[in-house]
Amino acid sequence: MVRQFVSALVVSLLSVSAAWAEEPKDGRARPPVTPGDVVIYGPSAVKSVRVVDAGYRVYNGVVTEHRYRSGLITAQQRTRTQAKNAAGMAGGWTGASAGTWYGGQAGAAIGSFFPGPGTLIGGLAGAMLGGCFGYRGGEAAAEAAVDVIVK
Repeated sequence: MVRQFVSALVVSLLSVSAAWAEEPKDGRARPPVTPGDVVIYGPSAVKSVRVVDAGYRVYNGVVTEHRYRSGLITAQQRTRTQAKNAAGMAGGWTGASAGTWYGGQAGAAIGSFFPGPGTLIGGLAGAMLGGCFGYRGGEAAAEAAVDVIVK
């Protein structure tokens, strides 16, 4: 769990900094960074982390199928595990998207007590923390729903 959190945070940070480092395509000078840039580039960080999570989920699916074919788990356990895997990803990323958006807004607002760099740092920190906690909350809610539905 800690490894996932740290890898998601690192990939998010690298994606955001890479997006800001890009030169404009039309050849014009890049405008100065504003608090709205956190909201614009935050979703690109989320997309990058989705790729990492999708690979992790596919790996879990393969391991589950291997365990089923080896006779280590029953068909019911297999169904429940695969359903939790899929629902956890969908719910997690729904929560992460909302957490990134609202966390970035809240962080930028709080950081605005120190205009300029405070707004930027607060927005980035809020977006990253909101995305990580939103993911965990959405994943937990979706997996709990699977427990109720799949018996």
